[in-house]
Amino acid sequence: MFIANALLQRAGRAHRRKLRFGGSALEAIAHYSWPGNVRELENVVERAVLMARGKLVEARDLGIEVKERSMTSLRESRDRAERGALVDALVQARGNITQASRILAVSRPTVHGLIARYDLSARNFR
Repeated sequence: MFIANALLQRAGRAHRRKLRFGGSALEAIAHYSWPGNVRELENVVERAVLMARGKLVEARDLGIEVKERSMTSLRESRDRAERGALVDALVQARGNITQASRILAVSRPTVHGLIARYDLSARNFR
């Protein structure tokens, strides 16, 4: 857990967010097999910093699948996928709404609506 916490602090500083792992995230990290080793952990933590909705990174923010995962509703799965695609597009576009809308093949107002829906800020991706 030391490495994960160090990576979280570093990514948090880079994105100007002060975060810590919640219990569900720590459990998911501990039970995941990490086939990509530290590099995969680093990427997962970086993405989680961007996905986290509050001051805690939870398991849902990590985007990893632990074998003993409970089933989620279709709505939760769709929301998670939509939010993940939005974050990925904003990362790739470095926070540029127009570029993100092109990547996602949706209108700029749609991207603005999704950003508001998932309580994100395009500035955090620059």
